[in-house]
Amino acid sequence: MSALEKLTGSTAWGTVSAVMKDRLANALASGDTSAIVDLTSRMGASAAAQSGTDEEQSPLPYRQATSQRQ
Repeated sequence: MSALEKLTGSTAWGTVSAVMKDRLANALASGDTSAIVDLTSRMGASAAAQSGTDEEQSPLPYRQATSQRQ
């Protein structure tokens, strides 16, 4: 949830397409955790690439943590 708050509070959030925001909203409404993680990771990676930050500063460390648990 923290990663989602960082993503939606970032200035890069404005660059996310309406389609991606709609997909995220639908995933949140349905409780589809894997879709939420996938979408926020893709959005975060895109935002990091646009801002020129490296992966260590990505706003979505949750994806890395969950992928290691599986």
